[in-house]
Amino acid sequence: VAYYRRAYPRYVRLKAFLESGQLGELSAVHYACHRPKASAGGWRLDVASSGGGLFVDIGSHLLDLLDFLLGPLRQVKGVATRSADASQADPEDAVAASFLASNVAVGSAIWNFRSTGTSEVLELLGEKGKITIPEPMNGNSILIDFANGRCEHWEMDPPSPSVQQPLIQAVTDAIVAGDRGLCPSSAESALRTATYIDSILQDFYGGRQGAFWERPATWEPSVRGVVLDLEPLPRETKEEFDARGNELCYHALSLTHSLPNWVLPASGHSAKDYIQYPKPNGYRSLHTTFVHMDVPVPLEVQIRTREMHDVAEYGMAAHVAYKGEQNGEHDSTQMVNRRVAWLASLTDKDGELGADPLQFVQEVLKEELGARCFVFLRDGQILNISRGCTVLDAAFKIHTEVGMHMLYAMVNGKKVAPTTTLQNGDEINIITSSEASPKVAWLDYVYLRSTRSKLAQHFRKEDRTSDSMVDVAALLATAATTAVALPLF
Repeated sequence: VAYYRRAYPRYVRLKAFLESGQLGELSAVHYACHRPKASAGGWRLDVASSGGGLFVDIGSHLLDLLDFLLGPLRQVKGVATRSADASQADPEDAVAASFLASNVAVGSAIWNFRSTGTSEVLELLGEKGKITIPEPMNGNSILIDFANGRCEHWEMDPPSPSVQQPLIQAVTDAIVAGDRGLCPSSAESALRTATYIDSILQDFYGGRQGAFWERPATWEPSVRGVVLDLEPLPRETKEEFDARGNELCYHALSLTHSLPNWVLPASGHSAKDYIQYPKPNGYRSLHTTFVHMDVPVPLEVQIRTREMHDVAEYGMAAHVAYKGEQNGEHDSTQMVNRRVAWLASLTDKDGELGADPLQFVQEVLKEELGARCFVFLRDGQILNISRGCTVLDAAFKIHTEVGMHMLYAMVNGKKVAPTTTLQNGDEINIITSSEASPKVAWLDYVYLRSTRSKLAQHFRKEDRTSDSMVDVAALLATAATTAVALPLF
């Protein structure tokens, strides 16, 4: 689980410092976070998507960090509120929590997301001194004031180029060694953090008792359908019948919006009109979403006529098809096509592996399911490739044109050969040139089947072009000596 601050070098060092006893017995823990009210937050402010507000997104990392530094927290309790002018469907924007840490230290924490300013600090008080961490989430300083007057100041920047790199390395090491203990962030520790949040918000989200974070299906919109059965009126044309059905759908939508105790979600997006604006596949319906004022669990209502429903269920716009799912005999054509395309992408279009099916299977298993290697691109993006890949493989993985026009590569700031095997955590920068082209010798050094296939295809195409040029030259030479007519092509 990606609570990546557990692997930050400064917090690994701080944990060792606390365990050494240099601060003495811990007596108190204080944390305060103040931020201005968010004007927009996307899914972070949508209870249906995130399970809460900014506290769930940001506070979870602080609680998990305390769990890492001090061990499991006990007697975790809390209170949460929302602004007086907020809707009952809005998430919490101010939270206070209390807890016990290290069995004897009292702890308090405040998250205030409607402040006029921005500040954040964590303090750990012991019998031999105090630790102050300004901006514990994203800062770089740790201040230690000892009771005897001595001070220490640690300056350690977050990992670069990716803040998650140390945890990725720890996960990789744990997988390779087969030892879960090498990874500081586990499912067990993450579950404890989720339980802390659950306890703190228990009173705020009434009706969600229990560890609701363990039941993600609870937060999926519950879908209810309203199908209007209409009978044609005497001498009513098909156009008039359809228009009447549309009007009744909109009337049903207005009645649905007037239901007591149901309000719009925090995101504000409540209705989708597929009657006036049908989907390209012909699907027509009205969709609207609500949350209950007391228990903000989303409810989606779909309204359509019987004819619209039949088209959605059995026609080209069947519900399982436009959702891209498979359900019994109503298999999605789009899904089948995607599966065929995926299988086709695995086959060697140039016949390299076609003669040996066993080799083909082994190559696919190695490339798609083998041990992984994670390297960093110059923009901080992470490239997930098979362990054993070379610089060439990485270049083609980024984009075929990058591989075809690679001039040279820099790994960890040093120029390397394109055949260099990459290691976990390497930083790679591919330098390209429009004048650069692949070398035939590369075929002997690439690791991935896909890279070898692209190179082989390029060289075969190059050979065909060369042969064609030779044939034309020979034909011209013959024509010059025998005066035959050249064919037009």
